Amino acid sequence: MKRRILPLMLALFVILGILAGCSAKSVTGDYAPGVAGEIADGLNGSGSPNFSDSDVLTDRKLIRKINLTAETEDMDALLSQINQRVSQLEGYIEARNIYNSSAYSGKVRRNATLTIRIPADRLDQFVEQLGGISNIISNEETSDDVTLQYTATESRLKVLKAEEERLLAFMAEAKSVSEMLEIEQRLTEVQAELESLTSQLNVYDNLVDYGTVNLRISEVERYAELVTGEPTLWEQIADGFTGSLRNMGNILKTLFVFTITVIPYLIPLAVVGGIVLLVLKLRKRKK
Repeated sequence: MKRRILPLMLALFVILGILAGCSAKSVTGDYAPGVAGEIADGLNGSGSPNFSDSDVLTDRKLIRKINLTAETEDMDALLSQINQRVSQLEGYIEARNIYNSSAYSGKVRRNATLTIRIPADRLDQFVEQLGGISNIISNEETSDDVTLQYTATESRLKVLKAEEERLLAFMAEAKSVSEMLEIEQRLTEVQAELESLTSQLNVYDNLVDYGTVNLRISEVERYAELVTGEPTLWEQIADGFTGSLRNMGNILKTLFVFTITVIPYLIPLAVVGGIVLLVLKLRKRKK
């Protein structure tokens, strides 16, 4: 009985040794002896950073975005003031589109859309200043918390940097060409991932440090009246009467403009009509 148990125990130890070796290879690759075990120190079984909730950054990583719609009676003046305030707050204009509407009926109304990046700690100050130089009719803000994603990326970056240092040390001590090639292959993969993660952290830093303001501006003749409550009967009558007077004034102005603009067409018609009348009178005299 003892003779049967001894071979079984030896076989069991051999199988466990093989499994342990395969596990080390699956983490860091099959390069120099002892390399896999040392590089795996900073990684867990899946090759991802090993951290708990207590490792999360105490300061939240928030990406703030504000969508504003504003009105102005003077587009050029407002755009100039926006440029000054953005510069004073150490921000920058990421994108700007200014376009004109049709000049039909003598009316030209311009619109503009701007994407503005402002330091996050001065974002509220910029919105307040904008409300003082324009009429803000809508204000929508969203906030995206990327604290966990940022922390995971940062932890993974530290692990890969440690692995890169070990790989460089092992490459200097490689005893064969095959070992050097295997280490170099893994080093290339690590450095590529390091570059990708560094770029991702830079994007996060920019989005967190600078809030985004998506601003749409419309040029109007007069500001829209913001209703804060239910108007009374007399307020409705007064608003309706004022609106009727305003519409009548617009109609008269449009008729006046139309009359002035058709004068170039009326002059030739008047000349032709005069000639026709003159010819008719001459014929009557002959008869």
